[in-house]
Amino acid sequence: MIRFFSANDPYRLIFVLFTMAGLGWYAHTALPDLSLTDIRGMAIGEMLSEGKIMYSEIWDSTGPITAMANWVMESIAGRNNGFRHFVTIVIFFLQAGYFGILLNQNRAFDQYSYLPSLLYGVLVFVSLDNISFSREVLATSFLMLAIDKVFVQIQFRNQTYPNSHVLGIFLGLASLCVLGYSIFFPATILILLITTRVNFNVLALITLGFLFPHLVLIFIHLSKGSLTELWLNYYAVHFTTSGTSYIGILGILSIAALPLLYLIFGLLKGSGSIRLTKYQSQISSIMIIWLIFGTIEILISRQRTAQTMIVCIGPVAYFVHYFLIRIRKKWLAESMLWIFLIGVPVIASIALKGKIKTVDYLKIFPSAITTQPLQNKKILVLEDNMNFYRTNRCASWFLEWELSEKLFSSDLSYKKIALINKAFHSDLPEAIVDPSNLMAGIFYRLPELEKHYTKTAFGYTLSESTR
Repeated sequence: MIRFFSANDPYRLIFVLFTMAGLGWYAHTALPDLSLTDIRGMAIGEMLSEGKIMYSEIWDSTGPITAMANWVMESIAGRNNGFRHFVTIVIFFLQAGYFGILLNQNRAFDQYSYLPSLLYGVLVFVSLDNISFSREVLATSFLMLAIDKVFVQIQFRNQTYPNSHVLGIFLGLASLCVLGYSIFFPATILILLITTRVNFNVLALITLGFLFPHLVLIFIHLSKGSLTELWLNYYAVHFTTSGTSYIGILGILSIAALPLLYLIFGLLKGSGSIRLTKYQSQISSIMIIWLIFGTIEILISRQRTAQTMIVCIGPVAYFVHYFLIRIRKKWLAESMLWIFLIGVPVIASIALKGKIKTVDYLKIFPSAITTQPLQNKKILVLEDNMNFYRTNRCASWFLEWELSEKLFSSDLSYKKIALINKAFHSDLPEAIVDPSNLMAGIFYRLPELEKHYTKTAFGYTLSESTR
């Protein structure tokens, strides 16, 4: 297998494609139902299709590029989750192929090889729910393009690369998918300071490039009069709220145990190696910094899911490949490769079936154990439970409970009441899921609104006279 991929032949990627297609089909059929990532993406896409404005009329901290991508997905396929999984696997394949081509073009190893592409494609399935169309899938695509420009920057060495701003733009676009990916901006500056004699002009161009997508976003929301909501619901929320972790650090270590073991072997093989050229050593340094800052992003992520690990797939594939090609005995290298290729999806499958106690997929797939009292309605959910949107659409503006909780549960000022009233009248919910009876205080101040609803076991439903 190693010998088969040890050639500068892009047709080797066809094998990668079939491997990922097979694993992707298995993952699609094995997943119990819609994940929270799927439900949230569909809800955002539907709200955008109704003409609502992100952040001012859709209270959610999802990045703007991710939100627009979900709108495109909803416009094309609606709630067809199979199509969303298909698109995700295609994007992953393009990333895997691009990663292998990138390493070959830059002679990261002594021999050409597309084995890193295969390793990348298999690592995608370290958790089977990674095929959900997520923000990390999009952000990592832009990050991969940025890494390519970093390699080009290093090749110019003391010269000024005329398109340095493009590197910054890719980093900025990645941060508009996942704001936490902004951490790769200082990581890039660190890489350039270590590997090149970068001058002030290059750093200025990269900085301006990074800021440009954010300035465009700010200008768009300024023109729509929603700049305050953009700041509160996208930028500030990442620093003022703790978020929700659907998988713990111990859970990540459990499902990624085999790749982590191979990664450690690869790092040990690569440390102090005299076989690497200076340029190859610089590429190795880039991968280490990528891995370090990717790990930091995983630790600080507001909403940690299995998809959060996607950011580290590239450097892990690099060092696993380095470990395998440094094994002198071919039979041992082949055996270690097959153990990796089979072991990663097998462990992921075992974890999905609930046989690894540190991983609780019921938090990510709550619909597998709960039933819905509401079906095919436009609803408002006043608790942290996206599962209600699995079979319903989101009404009014308040999608992410962590952003709107203080609006409903704290002191109800005139400004808050006016905002809630405006949201309700713009898109009146057919039902309100209100287990804590928060609407009682709202209805006390908005008696005209109360006339539209009837109290039920789960909250409130629109009265027959209003429908």
